[in-house]
Amino acid sequence: MNQQLNHISTLEENVNACQYYSEILSNTFGPLGMDIYLKDNNDNYKITNDGATIIKYLPKNHPILELLSKSSLLQDSMIGDGTTSIILLINELLKRSIYLMKDKNISSNLIIKGFELATNICKEYILNYLSFKMSENDFYLNLIKTSMNSKIISNFKIFEFILMDIVKFYLNEIKSFKIVKPLKIFYFKKLKEVNQSHLFQGIIYNYKNINFFTNNSTQIFTNCKVLICKSDELQGNIISKKFKTNFTDKHQSSIYQIEMLKDLCDKLIKLNINIIFNIGLGFHSFVQEYFYKHNIICVGFVDFKNAEIISIVTNAKVVNSIYSLFSDNLLINNNISNTIDDSSVLVDKVDRKEEEEWFGFIGRLEICFEFNEIIINDCKVKDNFIWKSICICAPTESLCDEIETSLNDAISLLQHVIPLSFKSESNEDLIVNYKMVYGGCYIWFELIKYLNKYCKYNYDNSLQIVIENYANALEIIPTTLLNNCGLNVNDILSKVMTLPTIYEQINNEMIEYVYLNVLYPPYIHTIKRSKEEINNSDKENNEFIIVEPIHLINSLLDRLFGSTQQIIRIDKNIFIKK
Repeated sequence: MNQQLNHISTLEENVNACQYYSEILSNTFGPLGMDIYLKDNNDNYKITNDGATIIKYLPKNHPILELLSKSSLLQDSMIGDGTTSIILLINELLKRSIYLMKDKNISSNLIIKGFELATNICKEYILNYLSFKMSENDFYLNLIKTSMNSKIISNFKIFEFILMDIVKFYLNEIKSFKIVKPLKIFYFKKLKEVNQSHLFQGIIYNYKNINFFTNNSTQIFTNCKVLICKSDELQGNIISKKFKTNFTDKHQSSIYQIEMLKDLCDKLIKLNINIIFNIGLGFHSFVQEYFYKHNIICVGFVDFKNAEIISIVTNAKVVNSIYSLFSDNLLINNNISNTIDDSSVLVDKVDRKEEEEWFGFIGRLEICFEFNEIIINDCKVKDNFIWKSICICAPTESLCDEIETSLNDAISLLQHVIPLSFKSESNEDLIVNYKMVYGGCYIWFELIKYLNKYCKYNYDNSLQIVIENYANALEIIPTTLLNNCGLNVNDILSKVMTLPTIYEQINNEMIEYVYLNVLYPPYIHTIKRSKEEINNSDKENNEFIIVEPIHLINSLLDRLFGSTQQIIRIDKNIFIKK
């Protein structure tokens, strides 16, 4: 008995910790949720209602909060949605667990068994009775609108078109390659009007140091050969790094250095390089001027993040030393060869096979001197993934950041759905093409009603009580959503719960769906569809209906059970000071 009380006491402590996250996130939930103002110790601030962003900022002064945070962020990284939902559901299910243990005297093992059983019942019911097909275009269009629905980008139509263009591009690339490749999206931000945001196949780099100076505000180059390096030889450290010298005269050392730099530059010119990016380092003034005369662009002090992006889109490898481009080491003029180590010799011959591996290529390169921008377009697509770039325009940096977060969540969701849809064309065991469920509270109403009715006839008293409490815990999603929409929760729940489930309507000619419309003044309404309409994937339907992919709901249910089970099994919290 004492052991049971200690277990309940530990669970109550952990639930109180979970309640902290739940209370903060509940007001941000749904398309009409409020925003949170976040500020760190460095006075950096952010205004957002994105669950994943808020969780990253919140303090984790309790081990359970760390576990809750990892579970929520894992949901975000794997699916791209459901971070707030998972926190609300875990917190509510843990509260029900305490009630079952204290008031109903049900053991934790039986509670876990009942929750697992309820999870499996829900997944089976969704697949067999609640899912339906849509045409490919409607499927993705509705999915995009739903993913945007609770985000700040829902206020801007331009992002719906951008996301739909990404879907079409990704599908065409997958079909042409006949294999699923991951999708990479690069984001670039400008302080302009939001409606100037656009999708393009390239990157924008704001340079700090460049050797090209012209009266023109923009200069364009085509078919450029790219070298990306981290070379202090081009910065002028060629003697001290590569050679053993006995120079005492600094002037003489400088002359030899210039001669060696000229020799090195000549050999790079023979490789027909058009642009060189140097990571974290600049270029010697002689190198800049010499390359300028030969129309070679030198871009210095490139940070690692941008160097990685340039490497990805141009297919260029990063060279740690210029000497690695040649089959041997540097060959110096005979008049100074007696001052250097004989082991250092550079020949003119270059291995052409290795050359192709080291260098990248750009179809079109535009230097905008007015804004210190290099715009790279028409790049060769990398073999192991597919990529696109989005230029995000907004009046403020904080709005740009929020739009990027919203787009990233929507694209993550699409990136998980598209490969599954593609694979299912040749594999019936995988998720069926374009299968969705109605969202907007509908899915949760159905699961609650079905669990309450199903468990009455199939399980004994204790297990029945556990499953009923699992169903009641699911009410937190529609209840919070309705509250944030300003609707009368009790009135709506009393009406919806008296309607028959889809399972009970299975023999009817017309099937009635109930869901919450939140795009305009929110209201609950019903849709009646015939079986042919539900199963006809070719039917075009221009009416926007809130829909969600099956695997998103299944992922939520699986993560809910896994995290709840893990917390319920904790018998005692022991804090160890290191």
